[in-house]
Amino acid sequence: MNLIKLKFELAKITDVNKIIKMYKSGFKELFERYHDIDTNPYMESKEVISRKIRQQNSYFFFLIYNQHEVGLIRVMTDSEDKARAKISPILILPQYQNNGFAQSALFHIENKFSNVKEWNIDTIKQETKLLHLYTKSGYTLTSQPELHIKNGMDLVFLTKYV
Repeated sequence: MNLIKLKFELAKITDVNKIIKMYKSGFKELFERYHDIDTNPYMESKEVISRKIRQQNSYFFFLIYNQHEVGLIRVMTDSEDKARAKISPILILPQYQNNGFAQSALFHIENKFSNVKEWNIDTIKQETKLLHLYTKSGYTLTSQPELHIKNGMDLVFLTKYV
């Protein structure tokens, strides 16, 4: 696996508008495909994102490559079990997709949170490209039942133990 060296910059509450802009760019294609107003980050308000930034055990990081913000990732550590965390969301801006940034970000975030031994992520079952990314990165589908969002859109859950 050829990893790209990324810099992780922790987002601050003053970055909320930048995060919204990245959400709109990074999740637009999925929103237009599924028209999912309930769960797509594309639809998240400034208030919701601000609350997530302030939330304890929640960390938004900008992904920086050659002084360019190529995406972002949010890690939520389990408040009761520090060895467990969830990634939600991870996004790579469209102009930087298909270059290995997402896989590199997943690898590096696992090293950054070295105390975490169980990583969880969910994705749209119908998005085979995303499923491939996560399985290629060592995640496996869990036995948790799929979550039906709407016709033609279901969430599946994946875990990785490190």
